[in-house]
Amino acid sequence: MLTFNDILALEGVDPTRVYLCRHSSTYRPGRGTGKAQAMLVEGAWRHDRPRFDRFQETQSRTRFRGGKGGGDYVASFIVMGSGETVFVGLYRIAGMTLVPKGTPSGIDDDDVTQADDAGRWDLRLTDHLAGYIDRLVIDWGPGDRAWCQRAHSKNKPVIGLREGAELPFPGFDEFACRVADLALIPDRWRDVLEHTKGVYLLLDTETGEQYVGSAKGGDSLYGRWTAYASNGHGGNLGLKGARKRSLQVSVLATVNSLTTDAAIERLESAWKDKLGSREFGLNRN
Repeated sequence: MLTFNDILALEGVDPTRVYLCRHSSTYRPGRGTGKAQAMLVEGAWRHDRPRFDRFQETQSRTRFRGGKGGGDYVASFIVMGSGETVFVGLYRIAGMTLVPKGTPSGIDDDDVTQADDAGRWDLRLTDHLAGYIDRLVIDWGPGDRAWCQRAHSKNKPVIGLREGAELPFPGFDEFACRVADLALIPDRWRDVLEHTKGVYLLLDTETGEQYVGSAKGGDSLYGRWTAYASNGHGGNLGLKGARKRSLQVSVLATVNSLTTDAAIERLESAWKDKLGSREFGLNRN
């Protein structure tokens, strides 16, 4: 059975100098659930690499104890939306600096360091195993909570190679995403939403208030939502007091390309009535 340590050895990398790090998303209110939630780390890696680097590099000051001299490596893996544990790069540890408590540390800007002396590790992507990036799948084995391990003591079996692939769109009924995370969704998800009109729901996850809106005319669902990502309110009076980072979007109804704007507006009004978003929510008309 081929193992990850076998591949390291073939590349001339000593497994005793390698940390294995397995990154995955954990549920937090307002980030959506299920498949949409699982895409946050993968989405950052694919679409916003500086954000992923910050997430990976901000750890405790003792996380990579042997790395201060620059001789050790981090083999980085991501639990993709498909559930597979996929290799995304071998990084050389070039050093570490301390950062103060409250420094942004995660995919979300609201995630900050809690320790007074957290570390920002200088991890530099190497050319080692470059051909395996986004292709090599391993079996991490039991102990998902032990996300950082040493390679020589945890020899991971290789499941196989895959062509880089993104998780299929989960469907309109299951889709939910924070407005602040729209830039991180997979390309194929964005493509679906850019070609769909209909009625959507904005939920303020801090207050529970709801806003019903629609995408019609030359707008798509994704196009309409990016206005909220830009300024938090998209020109709607009822949303001007909401925090952009607390808004979550989902789909209430979709329409075909022949549906008139007037019909979409009637559908939007019906949803406002059903949810009471004029009386108890954020809609002003």
